[in-house]
Amino acid sequence: MLRRIHLWLQRAVLDVPQLAEVVPTLRQAARLYGEGQYEECLSHVMAVGRKLEESRAAQPTLPPL
Repeated sequence: MLRRIHLWLQRAVLDVPQLAEVVPTLRQAARLYGEGQYEECLSHVMAVGRKLEESRAAQPTLPPL
């Protein structure tokens, strides 16, 4: 999921630069994953996913996650 969101962001942030605000949370999720803190990582990933889905609702031209 981390890779999928990362790849999606690489494309989408060009059209909607404000999506970059989720990058720190995504980095934190990757760090937590690397430390084996999977539940906390998932919590961060879910928060990012919710934010991105909100952005998609406001910008229907964005691709699905």
